[in-house]
Amino acid sequence: MSMRDQNGQTNLRRRFMNVDGLAQYLGMQSSWIYDRTGPSSRDRIPHFKMGKYLKFDIQSEAFQAWLNRNFKNYADVLDATTAWA
Repeated sequence: MSMRDQNGQTNLRRRFMNVDGLAQYLGMQSSWIYDRTGPSSRDRIPHFKMGKYLKFDIQSEAFQAWLNRNFKNYADVLDATTAWA
């Protein structure tokens, strides 16, 4: 899984998404993402903070495992994830 573009540069912008990007990617509302990153969420979306902003590493094993647990028809989403590589 390569994170390099055609010029050999690492493309972290595509690997790390913000809330709005992840919401669009999953076809959900931003509020749905926020609900699943809060401390009271049963199965939190794996994320980290950059200052006050939430970021999601969509290629991480933790994110992929979360996706598998939470989306029964995730094949299309997984195909899109590998297209980011």
